[in-house]
Amino acid sequence: MKLIRVLDGLCFFLSPIAVLFFLLGFLMLNVTYWEHRNFVQELETAGYVTQGEITYVYEDADLLVEFVDYKERERSAIMDVHYYDAATLADITEGSQVDIRYVEYMVEPPVLEAHFAQVQAYEPAMGGLWFLFFLSWAIIIVRPDWLYTGFVDDPTTLIGFGPTSK
Repeated sequence: MKLIRVLDGLCFFLSPIAVLFFLLGFLMLNVTYWEHRNFVQELETAGYVTQGEITYVYEDADLLVEFVDYKERERSAIMDVHYYDAATLADITEGSQVDIRYVEYMVEPPVLEAHFAQVQAYEPAMGGLWFLFFLSWAIIIVRPDWLYTGFVDDPTTLIGFGPTSK
């Protein structure tokens, strides 16, 4: 019985922030889900393909690629490699010539053209966001008191210390 009271008190004190985390989780899930899909769609519809040279391989395996864009300007960008499997990355070394796909305004880094299917199939990790979303939802379900704070005459009744009836 004491454990239930402790959990109830914990849920009560977490309920104000749970409302914010619920909204934040909902927004972040949508942003994370649509961000990658919009990036892939942008690469498919407005992407340019050119040849670049890998000039540096970072310790975290990201790649510095230098290339000439469609306007004949020399550019460089750091390519994220989290889209690709280990076999793909094993073939890439400094000095490698690769075909890349990029969008003109370079909000997102370029991708390897030969392995564009891996970028299309990539699913962003959203496990932590789902956990945040459902945990905050559960807290709101257990103790929705803060949702009703402005609608009661005596806020101490929400806490359980005030009079229950007059």
